[in-house]
Amino acid sequence: MERPYKVKSKQKMPKNPRINIPKSVKQYIFQRDKYQCQSCGKTNKEAKLNIDHIIPLAKGGSNDISNLQTLCSSCNQKKKHHFDSRFRRSFEGIRQKKTSHNRVEFRQG
Repeated sequence: MERPYKVKSKQKMPKNPRINIPKSVKQYIFQRDKYQCQSCGKTNKEAKLNIDHIIPLAKGGSNDISNLQTLCSSCNQKKKHHFDSRFRRSFEGIRQKKTSHNRVEFRQG
């Protein structure tokens, strides 16, 4: 009989490798986020903007565009490699709906 795999509670997530984000992807993220910091709202005319990982690579985050956001240099420096829910990008026009079985669906609205 197979024993179930046990996960130690203090086990660290494997760190994903850092890659150079292609210029076209950076441009897409800036356009999607309307050239605004997703934390404080500063625009590219008010501050230098950076591409940031919402969930840091060191915490198991990915390089997928859904995990990238625009932050100004100041907010990005405050965030560092920590995860802070205030830095999550908001999705305009999408709302969450709990379904039966406690699943969450995202619907355009």
